[in-house]
Amino acid sequence: MNEHHQPEPQPSVSSEPRPARKVHWGVIVVGLAIVGMTGWIIFELNRGWIEEQFQAMSKQELVPVAGKLSFDGKPVADGFVETRLIGKDGKMTLGGLSKIEEDGSFNLVTDIEGKLEIGVYSGTHKMVVRWSETGPGQLAPTWLVPARYIDFASTPIEFEATGTDQINLKLNLEKSD
Repeated sequence: MNEHHQPEPQPSVSSEPRPARKVHWGVIVVGLAIVGMTGWIIFELNRGWIEEQFQAMSKQELVPVAGKLSFDGKPVADGFVETRLIGKDGKMTLGGLSKIEEDGSFNLVTDIEGKLEIGVYSGTHKMVVRWSETGPGQLAPTWLVPARYIDFASTPIEFEATGTDQINLKLNLEKSD
């Protein structure tokens, strides 16, 4: 038997550019429309529940909370305090906020539909202290309190807001160990 050996075909190399793939704008538009409609349907199906939650929160009485902060025996003379309400599921939401005055005092307020109301929602709150300074040419702030006080995950400051009488907190922040 006489076998002829044929060389294997080699892929052709072309210097011509590949033709551009055609963009199927119709498919993209339809896909985006489906995603948008799905989001709208989910929102509409839950609208009643969402509105009930906001109405319940807006009807809830706020607990007035004031306090005085010191660090290393001296008043925290500037900055902000912020709180987060710890829900039954352990998630933190709906906090209060206050500027810290020169004498270290603060009065927490809660933003309700764009209006600041005195107090916080009742329940257990975690609090952070944001006190820093920035020097000339410095982009990031220098924190004037230990790092554990500026993050909700590590702050040891926790308080219970209950009743209608004002809660007065006296907090002395301690240096890091």
